[in-house]
Amino acid sequence: MGLGGPSTAKLKVSLNAALFCACMTPANAQDEGGLRANLTFSTGLTASDTDDSGLRTDLGFGITSETRTQTFAATALTGIVASFEDDETLGLDNPNLRLSYGIESRQVAVNTTLTYARTDVDSLIATDVADILVIDEGTRETVGAALGLTFGREAPFGGEVNLSYRDLRYADTVDPDLIDETTTTAAVNLRFDIDQTVTATLGYSISEEDTDSGNDTRRERLTLGAVIAVSPSLDVNVSAGLSQITTDENSATSVVEGGNYGLGLTQARPNGAIRFALSSDLSENGRRTTATLGRDYETPGGTLMADIGLTQGSDDTLRPLYKLSYSNELARARYSVSLDQGFATTNDGNEALNSRFAFTWQQDLTRTSRFGSDISYQMTNVLGQDDDTDRLRLGMRYSQDIAEDWALTARYTHTVINESGSSTTRENELFLGIETTLEWRP
Repeated sequence: MGLGGPSTAKLKVSLNAALFCACMTPANAQDEGGLRANLTFSTGLTASDTDDSGLRTDLGFGITSETRTQTFAATALTGIVASFEDDETLGLDNPNLRLSYGIESRQVAVNTTLTYARTDVDSLIATDVADILVIDEGTRETVGAALGLTFGREAPFGGEVNLSYRDLRYADTVDPDLIDETTTTAAVNLRFDIDQTVTATLGYSISEEDTDSGNDTRRERLTLGAVIAVSPSLDVNVSAGLSQITTDENSATSVVEGGNYGLGLTQARPNGAIRFALSSDLSENGRRTTATLGRDYETPGGTLMADIGLTQGSDDTLRPLYKLSYSNELARARYSVSLDQGFATTNDGNEALNSRFAFTWQQDLTRTSRFGSDISYQMTNVLGQDDDTDRLRLGMRYSQDIAEDWALTARYTHTVINESGSSTTRENELFLGIETTLEWRP
């Protein structure tokens, strides 16, 4: 018996019913007006020393509709690749589809989202792989759905109910740790406004992860907390509760239980906020406790956001965490830089330390020409194993307007990949083509 949560069957039945009702909501039920659409298109020749060279076309279409009470948005992105070396490679590359619909009143709001994506396995997508850098062949396909209900928005009592579903499938991969999985999640968070300075909170969540390997996991979390306005500029958030993780591995069931707690402080300052966070909770790998201190700083040219901290896992080793980002806009140029390091869990349940660095620069050369460059570095260090992976990517881009809404574009990308036990891999890719972006109101 868990922490008062529903059974697996009941959770899946209620979730599927809610998603079915959400999908049956007709788009034409919205009020007319507020309709906008955009189209992005690029086509050209690609040359690569690792993949087939050929003709590549990228298409993107989006449409949004907003009224006083309802919103609808749909986006579709895909690449179409035709190889000069193999006629059978004509097809879609990394298709991505997202649909969202929301309706609200003064006290209630309902939002639903449907997503579909198919990408290369070695593409870094945080929502799918928790920032884990995976270098492998093949593709992964993700289907997701989410439904959210907010009630009592302006009442002393209110809350949120959130349901989500994600199905992850791999194809043509080599790594045996890349396992198909299905995850369903339900969460309820209640809010009780005691007075103008104190708000009590009560939350419960359950998440069930089913894998094709037969290793299934159920996570339950119950928390009781409070948000206290100590002063007009200082807010304190405290919480405590119980966590339970049930693992079913090859018909052997194990249960781990323990407490969770959190403390957060946020102080508003004239040039940005100061924040502190302390949290401790269970995972499949034991307890992890993390403390971070952060600062936002507004400058005349941009915004600086910085967080530093320490984390301690089941091995009792303290490791540093950090997150830094800064962006600035000059008279004829724009740039941004980010650096962060954090923990995640790999597909086979091991803890990993992820580090990422990114820098982008965009320079207007003339009124009709632009030059851009970017550098990104990603590294995953699996703790306790000789299984490190890192990737360095350098890119350059030049764009020249040739007609109204049309531009000639040249892009070059150089990638260096290192894997433990493997030789260094280098990749070069060049693209030359034309592109356009159109926006209109139908």
